[in-house]
Amino acid sequence: MAYSGSILLVDDDPDLTTMLSVFLKREGFETDVANSGFDALGKLHEQIDYIAMVLDIVMPDKSGLDVLRFVRQNSSVPIILLTSRNDFSDRINGLDLGADDYLTKPFNPGELAARLRALLRRCSVQMPEQKHVSLHGIKLDSINLKATHGKTDLNLTTVEFLTLYQLMSHAGSPVSKEHLTRTVLKRALIPQDRSMDVHICRIRQKLSTAGYPENLISTLRGSGWRFLAELTESA
Repeated sequence: MAYSGSILLVDDDPDLTTMLSVFLKREGFETDVANSGFDALGKLHEQIDYIAMVLDIVMPDKSGLDVLRFVRQNSSVPIILLTSRNDFSDRINGLDLGADDYLTKPFNPGELAARLRALLRRCSVQMPEQKHVSLHGIKLDSINLKATHGKTDLNLTTVEFLTLYQLMSHAGSPVSKEHLTRTVLKRALIPQDRSMDVHICRIRQKLSTAGYPENLISTLRGSGWRFLAELTESA
């Protein structure tokens, strides 16, 4: 399948971006390459409409998080971050700034292609017929992808909103990591995949800031998560 539009690959390793460009072209993607953060900003200032970005976090001149911050001021283009295996805080910061997914280096280029396909499917996904979900003072507006507590915007990213939508729509029942990965990230769950764990962590933090207990979303060992159907004072 050929895709209309280009993927912007941003990494300071030219060997890596060359290899990924060749591989992704075989997978039906056209690519553009920036080998520095400043180069990426220059291409973005040219107002080129990319269908997705693959963005390395650690670069010597301008970090990927700085580039991400700039992009999210102007665009909702899907973004996959490339991180080192131990940069858990960078993953959280990146997702909080609006990244859609991440891959840890080293990675299989086939997995990158699969995640790009999933991101592009997610961009065109239709929300369920139930346009509004409300529970415990949290209101989800699936038309505008907005979550509020009273008059306060919870400032969820798209992935966080879709995840919370699934949990609240099944309040009181277990929702598996596999189900969330397939319905929200639009891909299969793979071994050692902690993407959903990071998104759940960020949702909990934002709900906690709004005054909700951390166990509003409980972890079910080996099963996934459950959103409380009933909220008591002791919860």
